Amino acid sequence: MKRKILGVIVIVALVLGVVVAAPAVAADVTVSVDAPAEVSPGSDFTVNLNITEVTGFDACNYDVSYDSAVLRLDSVTPGLVGETTIPVDVYNEIGAGTYRVIQNVPGISGVTGSGYLAVLHFHVLGTEGDSSAIALSNGMIASNLAQEIIATWAGGSVAIVDATPPVVTITPLSPDPTENTTPTFTGNATDESNISSVEYRVDDGVWTAATASDGAFDSPSEAYTFTTAALSEAEHTVYVRATDSVSNTTAEVDYASDSFTVQTAPPGDANGDGTVNVLDITRVERAIVALDPETPGSDANDDGMINVLDITRIERIIAGLE
Repeated sequence: MKRKILGVIVIVALVLGVVVAAPAVAADVTVSVDAPAEVSPGSDFTVNLNITEVTGFDACNYDVSYDSAVLRLDSVTPGLVGETTIPVDVYNEIGAGTYRVIQNVPGISGVTGSGYLAVLHFHVLGTEGDSSAIALSNGMIASNLAQEIIATWAGGSVAIVDATPPVVTITPLSPDPTENTTPTFTGNATDESNISSVEYRVDDGVWTAATASDGAFDSPSEAYTFTTAALSEAEHTVYVRATDSVSNTTAEVDYASDSFTVQTAPPGDANGDGTVNVLDITRVERAIVALDPETPGSDANDDGMINVLDITRIERIIAGLE
C-alpha cells in the first residue's frame, strides 16, 4: 500500500510539473579555515579549507570574507579529498573582501573521505599589529544524490606580525692592513620593525653593544658605529648582528662581517724596532729556518708567507728602491 501511495505522489508530481526536493542529509561534516596564526607584512600565505568525513560529495558553493585592507585574495586552487581532486569551477568577488566560490566534481559517483576543499592564496597588505578574520558563509554541499549535506562552516583569523630578522651591513675597514689597534667600524641595520639594538663580536669574543649613529636605536633603518678594544697584531674578523623591537635577531648565517689585519710594524721591520735595516734581514733569515718566531713585519711583501722574497724586499727598502 505504501509503495502504491508513493507511486501516485510521484506520478501526480510529474503530471503537474512539480519538483520534489530531495531531503537534506544530516552528517557530522565540518568545513574549517586552516590559517596560520601569524603572518609577516608583505608576505604570501595559503589557507586550506579542510573538510572532515564527507560522504558522497559532489558539489559545493560558499562565500569567503576577509578584511580587504589587511589581506588580498589572489587565487583559489583545487582541493583534495581522499585521492580525488576537487576542482574550482569559478570564483568571483561579489563585494569588497568577499568572494563566492563554486566547486563541482565531474560525474555523479560522489567523493567520500576527508581532506580539503580548496586552497586560498593570500597576500598581506596590512602592517604589524593588524589582523583579519577569514570567514565562511552561505555554504552549501550537495551529494551525488542531489541532497544537501548538512555541515558546520568554521572560520579563522590571522595576525600580522614581524617575523623577519634585521638585515645588517658593515663598511670594510680601510686601509687594510691597519696600524690602528682599536679600529672603528660603521654600518647599517634595517628591518620592517624598529631596530632595538646592534651588537658586534671580534673573532670568538663576547657580543658587545654598538652605538646608534643618531643617538638611539628607534627606527626601521639605523646607522651604527663601534670601536674595538685593543687588538693584537694579527688577522681578525668582526661580526655584527641586530635585534628588532619584536625580538627578531639576525641569524648567524646572515651576520655582517669584515676580516682585516692589524700590523703596527711597517713591512720589513722584522724585529719591530721601527726601522728597516740589515738587522731585519738577519731576523727574517732566522725566522725562515725557525730559529726565531715569525713577526708581522717579517712578511715584507705582505703575501702571507715568510721566505727569501721578503729578504729581497727588505734589501730594496734599505736601498731606497721602494
